[in-house]
Amino acid sequence: MSKDKIKIRTGSRISAILQSTVTYAQAFTELAKNALQNGASFVDIKLSEGGAVITDDGLGFNHEKDDTGMTGFEKYFVFGNSYDMFDGVGLQLGHMGIGGKIANDKLSDNTDIHWTIETKNKHGKHFLVTYAPKEVEFLDDYEPTVEELKDVSIKTKSGTVITIHNLDTPLVQHGWDLGEIKTSLRNFFGHLARTGETNFDIILNGHS
Repeated sequence: MSKDKIKIRTGSRISAILQSTVTYAQAFTELAKNALQNGASFVDIKLSEGGAVITDDGLGFNHEKDDTGMTGFEKYFVFGNSYDMFDGVGLQLGHMGIGGKIANDKLSDNTDIHWTIETKNKHGKHFLVTYAPKEVEFLDDYEPTVEELKDVSIKTKSGTVITIHNLDTPLVQHGWDLGEIKTSLRNFFGHLARTGETNFDIILNGHS
């Protein structure tokens, strides 16, 4: 008897299901945690009516494959599994798995998701990742683009800029709950202080 293999696929609804487990404020805490794990000394969050920009001075995304056979970009877009993307640099708060992607999706319009990651890595290479999937049934039917850039807009030695271009509808209608976001970030910073790690600056709309 011949045996056929069944391809296991990830349905696109998994992102919406996972987003339901976090709030908008928790999404920013997740992005701050990721920046810290990336070896950053700060994360700068700028919120406006039309979008959100999250900047850090971490090591960025490595374009070279490591001993897992994957680049930093490939690791970022694996749903479910967690990887150490930065060779143990930065405070270890649990390896990044789905956190960054789900945080970005949470802040985005779920009918028109569009976010980008601009990154400058430790090799001085500069890349732009564009994530703008349309209606797909399976996540692996869509492939984000990675473009190497010649013009470097990141002024720090290395770093990452995440830009949410299309905000989720409730954020457009009701605006940002800055109080809730501040509370979530302060709780996160309090956790860092208790663990002895305080050399990390969280900036929200210009205020540290």
